[in-house]
Amino acid sequence: MEDVKLEPSEDLAYWVGAMQTDGSLWKYNRKEKDHFEFRLAMGVATKSLPMLQKVAELSAKIFKRYGKAYKRYKEDQWDYHIQVKQLLSIFDRLDIKFGDPPKPPIWCLETPRLFGAYLAGVIDGDGTVGIKRPKYPQCLIHIIGGSIQTDLEKAIRDVMKCSVFQMERYQKRFIKTLGRTIEGKWWDLEFRVSSKTAKFVLDYILPHLQLEYKKKKLEDFILKRYPSIAEN
Repeated sequence: MEDVKLEPSEDLAYWVGAMQTDGSLWKYNRKEKDHFEFRLAMGVATKSLPMLQKVAELSAKIFKRYGKAYKRYKEDQWDYHIQVKQLLSIFDRLDIKFGDPPKPPIWCLETPRLFGAYLAGVIDGDGTVGIKRPKYPQCLIHIIGGSIQTDLEKAIRDVMKCSVFQMERYQKRFIKTLGRTIEGKWWDLEFRVSSKTAKFVLDYILPHLQLEYKKKKLEDFILKRYPSIAEN
């Protein structure tokens, strides 16, 4: 396959952020012994389907890889995958890595636009938006990971010039539908939408978010809490 001549772009940055969080790279033996294939796969619930559709659109546009989303029988799960064996050298050249935790490629840190698009993909994938303190509202963006997110924390702090916090969390609860107790640990990375970060969120993250319920919560908060920033 001829090497795809790719350059850093906002579309590629979003694709990387989404794939690093909700996607995974699989190596498997498809045919004869020692003949391995590589697949990028993504599985999401219906509420995250717009993100998956955007990823599929960008995979076709950027890499000429055409995959279709399929709904699992009797499950709230959509699956999508593309073959990427011939793209591995491109991923390596562009510093694109897959696995937990997400690690932004070095070029994503070069401009606010690139990093904002990347962070939008991460937030669509593993992020949540929360509002607390009704009297004096505070908006927090959380990004959940299976291990400490050192590179992402540093990138947010360096590019957005804001405080970032991480905490290891633990939960143990009984799931009635399963009839058993589930327990697990995860890392919760958190940063605040403040007067320092609202413009960055508005200008560079919101335009790329695909999940409307996250986008609307952020947009409504900024419009109400920082109207002067929104107007400018």
